[in-house]
Amino acid sequence: MTHEGAPWCSRTFEDMTERMDDMNLDVTADDVLVLRNAGRRARRHAEAGYCDPEETAQQGVKDMVRISTRA
Repeated sequence: MTHEGAPWCSRTFEDMTERMDDMNLDVTADDVLVLRNAGRRARRHAEAGYCDPEETAQQGVKDMVRISTRA
């Protein structure tokens, strides 16, 4: 499987959660969500990759490519 898309990056877990519900977030279904400091080791719990931006959810998008990191 391959995928190409523009990256959308969050700086911290808190940054990600604050921005995900912004209806003016510049993100499309083809973008790749890069969730910095949201991986298992960084947050000490399940990865935050279940998050989808509200803007794309309203468009009926059910899934996006996500990469979560610990740094």
